[in-house]
Amino acid sequence: MEIISETVAEDPTTVRCRVCSCPDLRPDFLLLEFTVLTCPQCGHGTTTYTQEITDSQSRFGEVRWTETRDILQPVVKMAARRRYEELLEFSPGRDILEVGCGTGEFLRHAHDAGHRVTGIDLSGEAVRYVREHHPGIDVRCQSLETAGLLPASFDVIAAFHVLEHVSDPIGLLSQMKRLLRPGGLVYVRVPNLNSWFRRVLGRNWWGFSVEHMSHFTDQSMRLALASAGLGMHSVWTGDSNREHSYWPVLPLLLARGAVLRSVGNALQPPPDPHHAADRSNARRIALKSNLLAAYMGYRRTVSVLIRPMSELQLKRGGGTELVAVGRNQVG
Repeated sequence: MEIISETVAEDPTTVRCRVCSCPDLRPDFLLLEFTVLTCPQCGHGTTTYTQEITDSQSRFGEVRWTETRDILQPVVKMAARRRYEELLEFSPGRDILEVGCGTGEFLRHAHDAGHRVTGIDLSGEAVRYVREHHPGIDVRCQSLETAGLLPASFDVIAAFHVLEHVSDPIGLLSQMKRLLRPGGLVYVRVPNLNSWFRRVLGRNWWGFSVEHMSHFTDQSMRLALASAGLGMHSVWTGDSNREHSYWPVLPLLLARGAVLRSVGNALQPPPDPHHAADRSNARRIALKSNLLAAYMGYRRTVSVLIRPMSELQLKRGGGTELVAVGRNQVG
């Protein structure tokens, strides 16, 4: 994960679109710590901060984050499998790099399918998790710039929910292109600014998180890929976890998840969470597991009933995610 360590307050009138450099951005979404400006040309959303933000993505380095991912392994593995199956449609080669690999489920799926995989992530806790649960996978706690990767050494570079975290998404895509072999693929997923959920939730949409600096539309994603020199690109809307729709929990999301955050804070790890033998910690994890199982079970059950609406959402371009594949064209 490309982590923002610090941001400073900006004057919105001087900010340009991160994709097309348009200077005439509109302040469409005003939140407490930041404003999201939208571009009239490509629709891209650019976050400007109304106050200084320091280490806004520290949660990705917490035990709490990997602990929740561990409990939700069946759901996370299902999403990883779907992502890999989508990639297969583009005839990927052998060597795959994942930028922001998190807890490594996609890498494990690709590895088991016969690929040679490498992962990088700036979260030390996530890298520790991968090394413990998926031994043998090459994973490094480094950035794309410092990982020491050779140019033209990968057939596929994947980045799931990473581009929205960086101030220069075209620059990151260009770095990925440099590491691709001729004909290699960049495969990315980001929150969809034009999703139906954003249209319903407005400023309460989960994509408007303090650590998200860019907000992509279909048009701005295509433009970003082209600007990075990636051709033959395909962009569509999808949902890695369509069996667990967000529609059943819409009331909680409209309240910006206040109830969920309160429960999560009550169930956070104690100061020394690595002592799994501690009885109180074991009880806390058991309670957390049961609550998450009930929550996801409810979402899955109702999702079956509303599946036709979810399928229509994807067909009309309103899916939860934008999925994009760009190719490093030969010559």
